[in-house]
Amino acid sequence: MVRRLIERGINVKGYFVLGFPTETRDEIDTTVRLVHGLWNLADNRPGTFRASTFEYRPHPGKSWPPRVSRSARAQVRVVLPVPAGRSMATKAG
Repeated sequence: MVRRLIERGINVKGYFVLGFPTETRDEIDTTVRLVHGLWNLADNRPGTFRASTFEYRPHPGKSWPPRVSRSARAQVRVVLPVPAGRSMATKAG
């Protein structure tokens, strides 16, 4: 879908939430590879791909399994590595 849109000059933005309590490091790495792949896909095409990432944070009073509030994983801070020449907001070029 992203490829079809950017080939037609439509800019796409993806929103990614990382650090869910049950999320594994491998799942986070898969998401990071996806974002990098989408950035690469947008190279030399008329549209752009932009990514915004957010850290999962449970909100008090929301119904979520109790293990989340006790989980150290809820405190995970992940920084998406950005390749040289790129920013989180836009593709290179």
